[in-house]
Amino acid sequence: MIGGHVTPIYGTVASDEGLVPANYLNITADGAVLMDASTGAILYGKQAHKQRPPASTTKILTAILGLEMGKPEELVVVSEKAAAVGEATIYLDPGEKILLYELITGAMIKSGNDACVAIGEHIAGVEENFVQIMNKKAFLLGAMNTNFRNTNGLPAKNHYSTAYDLALMARYGLQ
Repeated sequence: MIGGHVTPIYGTVASDEGLVPANYLNITADGAVLMDASTGAILYGKQAHKQRPPASTTKILTAILGLEMGKPEELVVVSEKAAAVGEATIYLDPGEKILLYELITGAMIKSGNDACVAIGEHIAGVEENFVQIMNKKAFLLGAMNTNFRNTNGLPAKNHYSTAYDLALMARYGLQ
């Protein structure tokens, strides 16, 4: 990338109308990646490796690990800490019993920050341990410019990722 301008990896990008020059795209996001999910080839990139707060896209890896390390039918008991998380929530109550599948659905569909903490605590005992697992998994996937500090993407010092790294995680989740 030169001077913050869009740098296509290939000169054309597929669209509904066939191949179009990459500079015809009107991507307003600060960073973006178009990755072929089957091959991992990068078809388009815009500040793809710039670190920035990933916000709720953090939940991609939380959900993946919840599914990999738990069973959807497992019953989760919601902690006081998970129930107290604010912002976007699925309104969990302390002591509530809920299926892991419902927490993952709540995290991904409703952007439930409380659900993410409950998932992490269920899988790893405390959220901090789950975050360590998230960082290890991100590294193993090749996401070298990612560091998670929580399960849900709420603002935290040194919580960052890149468009490229998030594309790697999303690709893995689609497999």
